[in-house]
Amino acid sequence: MYMKVAFQFLKKYPISIICYLLYTWLCYDTLIFNLAFQERLMHRKPDESGIMLGGEVMGYKSIFVVFIAGVFIFVCFANAIARKQNAFYLWLSLIIIVQTIVLFQIMK
Repeated sequence: MYMKVAFQFLKKYPISIICYLLYTWLCYDTLIFNLAFQERLMHRKPDESGIMLGGEVMGYKSIFVVFIAGVFIFVCFANAIARKQNAFYLWLSLIIIVQTIVLFQIMK
């Protein structure tokens, strides 16, 4: 039964679900990069700076994740207002907000 409902959502909202999966992959990639950066910081030599170890890239990736999340949430709200089936887009935007908050709490 659950698979039937999942396939119905996938059939009805394919682009939104694919974009969400890409956003989830971006968050996962950012988290893995952050963990590797923290590991490199722990084992750095005295003459190496955080920028040399990838700190600047980590900052850019974080800003990119927040920008993509903001655009995605805006598009979800716009679709929720424009269409009659707004519950899906409102839940999707809530999931994106929670996922972004959890990501940045883990990366602290």
